[in-house]
Amino acid sequence: MIYHGAKKLIFTAFIFLIVSCGGGGGGDDAESPDNPSSGERLNSNVSGYLLFEYGDNGYLMDVSTGTYRKINNTDWGANNTLFPKPDSASFYVWPVQNDRTEFLLKAHDCDHSFGDSLTCIVLQDYQGNINNSFSMWDTLLGTTLSPNKQYIALFRILAADWFEIYTRSGDLVSSNRLDYTNYAWYGNRIIYASNRRFYFTEENSTVADYFLELPNNIDTSANIGRLVVSPDQQRVAFELVSEELRYSKPYIMNIDGSNIRQLADMPENSEYKNIVEPQWSPDGKWILVKQGYSAVSTPTDGTRPYLYLLPTEDTGKVYIISIVDSERSPEIKEFYRYDNIDNSGQVTNNALSETTMYWIP
Repeated sequence: MIYHGAKKLIFTAFIFLIVSCGGGGGGDDAESPDNPSSGERLNSNVSGYLLFEYGDNGYLMDVSTGTYRKINNTDWGANNTLFPKPDSASFYVWPVQNDRTEFLLKAHDCDHSFGDSLTCIVLQDYQGNINNSFSMWDTLLGTTLSPNKQYIALFRILAADWFEIYTRSGDLVSSNRLDYTNYAWYGNRIIYASNRRFYFTEENSTVADYFLELPNNIDTSANIGRLVVSPDQQRVAFELVSEELRYSKPYIMNIDGSNIRQLADMPENSEYKNIVEPQWSPDGKWILVKQGYSAVSTPTDGTRPYLYLLPTEDTGKVYIISIVDSERSPEIKEFYRYDNIDNSGQVTNNALSETTMYWIP
């Protein structure tokens, strides 16, 4: 990795995992009971919750049991007190990293007038209380709350894209012309990706301080996709995406760019090598990924994605994801959940359609 900026960092080795597309959901895995009772532990050695929106409501999934509970006061699609036109809005949630006290809700097209679209931003806690809200007559993308819960970063789409930071009440703090890209909070800084570079901003700013660049021994046809910072702020997991070769692979590295390594891969005969949406476990020992097609993550054709847990210990091994038990690395776990949102139905390791799940304590 090549370092550029105020401090000298060294980028060394990259790790990423590509896996086979397709089925899953059992085989001879002992953690997939044929007839489980609701609340039974389906995923061993992991804990916490997955936050997501589904059907205009907010949910938490218990990681251990694969069961769901609806968050209080999240009937957003029917809340015409909070939103001017909730029936026309699309809702998206983002948690605070490694925190289960408050999350951010974005309601796109919560009102509209003469061709303009209003976006509503709401800060809500997990008991259902509304803590802050404001709105803007613009399209907003990638809206997230900082780890200290004092600032909101977003991309505002006008004639050009603007990367901006606001206070909780909607006051502008920092603005910078930048095309929409993937980013994550890193303490009071932000890391954002552009092609093959990681940019680190100044504190509470959208202005870049320094950047790290992928070395040429990493596939030069691939660029950085989604990225997430570990709970201890010491590592970054990210997708390496090649449109030319039609793959997305997970990698991991230290925050200073050292120890870059591929985390996982897929068998050579796999048709759709898409491993996407990495999510750190709260203890930093696992990364949850989707393998296969995802309408949220990629336009590439394939199959409905499946959920896997990848260990993050540096063993020097690139794990293999496969629907075939004998091909899959034994260190990888299939992640199971109940098929229906009311905690009924079959146990599956299919991902939920058209939503992203965020792992929190």
